[in-house]
Amino acid sequence: MSHNAELQRDDATDASEPDDEQSADPEQLQAQVETLQAENQRLREQYAATQQQTYRYTALGLAGVGLLAGVAGVIITPAQQVLFALAGVGLFAAVLTWFLTPEQFIPVTIGHAVYAPLATNLDAVAGELGLSGNRIYLEQDQESRLYIPEGETTAIPDELDSTFTIGESPEETGISLHPTGRQLVDEFEESHSGPLPDTPSELSSHLVEGLVEGLELATDVDATADPDNHHIIFEITDPQFGSLSQFDHPVQSFLAIGIARGLETPVTVERVSVGDDEEQMTVRWAAFSANDIDQ
Repeated sequence: MSHNAELQRDDATDASEPDDEQSADPEQLQAQVETLQAENQRLREQYAATQQQTYRYTALGLAGVGLLAGVAGVIITPAQQVLFALAGVGLFAAVLTWFLTPEQFIPVTIGHAVYAPLATNLDAVAGELGLSGNRIYLEQDQESRLYIPEGETTAIPDELDSTFTIGESPEETGISLHPTGRQLVDEFEESHSGPLPDTPSELSSHLVEGLVEGLELATDVDATADPDNHHIIFEITDPQFGSLSQFDHPVQSFLAIGIARGLETPVTVERVSVGDDEEQMTVRWAAFSANDIDQ
């Protein structure tokens, strides 16, 4: 009996003693953290170097085309003027690509981490002010604005210069903000020659190309324009910066501002549905259909 009790005491003593092999050594943990940090930094630098190398190869390719066109211009006299012009363009583009290569690449996750809290705060402000769910994008005095009224209305005040618009009724009260898509549309217009198309079908196709190919804010976008019913439906696959349900989402804002600017009419945005990888939104201008819009 005493022998069994002694065995039980020994087992209890062993259980209460810390296991040296399983206990965490602070020095080892610190060393592992430093190793992971160094590896993370190495991967970031490697990624940036890979991106820059892509630009370098592009610059070298343009330079090669320019030199080839120049040599061909010396040999082929009848086409000399055209070939020399091509050589100049190729060499000039190579120089720009080489020296204007971005030095810093910011992952989308970081952009989302910056945008998400701002969107949450603005959504909370709109909720505490008792504003409606109406989101009206428009151009006023050559400036893009996002107007959110207090009442369920599409009436737009004459002046939206101030952030807080206070009128005599809920229909004339709300907030006026600079939308996130304003500068995106500005840059898109600068990178493409000529004005935006003024018909819903052509304009939506134009904006989709810029959103996917230029800005790379979505993997794929399908646009269905219905001018007779004054709306365009966008089906967006894998949008960046999270769900379109967020306040003034960049994808939503870019499309809405682009349509408002191209069609020269205010528009409202309606979020229809959200899927795993695909979301659908509708841009409407039915409330402003008095505007003469070509089909």
